[in-house]
Amino acid sequence: MTAYLKTNKTMEFYQSNKVDNFESPDFYQIDDLLTEEHLLIRQSVRDFIKKEVSPIIEDAAQKAVFPAYLVKKFGEMGLFGPKFPKNMGLEDWIISLMV
Repeated sequence: MTAYLKTNKTMEFYQSNKVDNFESPDFYQIDDLLTEEHLLIRQSVRDFIKKEVSPIIEDAAQKAVFPAYLVKKFGEMGLFGPKFPKNMGLEDWIISLMV
């Protein structure tokens, strides 16, 4: 089955039927340091990547192009320059970056 995702008028990406089954092991027990909010954010990003990026990334790499339509979606999710409260301590700030 062949399906295409249109990104703009000139570029299409083949959408793979492969399933992204990657699960990140927690070798260093970092999950124990994270709050429920951190874990939720991380899972939301992982779900987004599995849904939007994984199905097309092989084709995009073969074509040597970046699927630019993803930039807007990344921005909508707040993945560019996360904002931290001024009163956040250094330890909390570092843990937030690890998510």
